[in-house]
Amino acid sequence: MTVIELKEVTFGYSEKRPVLRDINLRIDEPGFYCIVGPNGVGKSTIVKCLNKILLPQKGTISIDGEDISGMDYRSLSKKIGYVPVFSQDAFSMSVVDTIMVGRFNHSKTHSLEENLMKVYDAMKLLHIEGLAYKKFNELSAGQHQKVAIARGLVQETPVLILDEPTANLDVKYQVYVMEMLRAISEECGTIVLTISHDLNITAKYAHKVIMLSKPGIIRAVGTPEEIFTDENIKAVYGVDCWVEKSSKGVSDEGQDAGISIPHITLGEALSVDEDE
Repeated sequence: MTVIELKEVTFGYSEKRPVLRDINLRIDEPGFYCIVGPNGVGKSTIVKCLNKILLPQKGTISIDGEDISGMDYRSLSKKIGYVPVFSQDAFSMSVVDTIMVGRFNHSKTHSLEENLMKVYDAMKLLHIEGLAYKKFNELSAGQHQKVAIARGLVQETPVLILDEPTANLDVKYQVYVMEMLRAISEECGTIVLTISHDLNITAKYAHKVIMLSKPGIIRAVGTPEEIFTDENIKAVYGVDCWVEKSSKGVSDEGQDAGISIPHITLGEALSVDEDE
């Protein structure tokens, strides 16, 4: 069982203004975890610290008891797969070759044929087989995002972190990607950690929600039903809202019976900060 733990983690791009303050978080079971919160509370910063792109100024981050600050990037990449938020940067490799980069840590233990099969399986999952031999820099923003997700999936790590994986996707694919990530966490026993801005989609698909609030602290961690309350949303987002709950349909196997899904209807803004 993979365990991620953050203890008293503080990070700031300047010493005078921390973005994250004394973050304590332990993830010790597989599942689909979504980080939510308004802009500026450190959502992307926390995932970059987890992936050692940024180093905390205070505190420790460990995976399976090992402080990641002492791990080299190759060793860390065997534990954590990372899909960054969409970037305008593009290169001229084919889609197949771009996704194959994600199989780097498996190049010595798997044959080229086996690695290619993993790549094509990921493309089929995301319905992008037809893009296989197109150049990555010729794709649309949405296609870029699907290729990036496929590259993350083929890494086959016990932890997969995605920074805004549904950015640039239309509603159909936003739902599809969230369904897929939840299924991967369940079927593969993986910790899947994402950043999400859509509270209702998060409420429907996340096993657990990590809610950040100003000034860069964790307000609450729990199930969507526990986290998405009128009080939390008003306090964190500064908007009036109404939260209603509906029962989730029971599958043929009887799974998810009795689960209540919050649905958030947003009202008026309660306040607007001048520095936002």
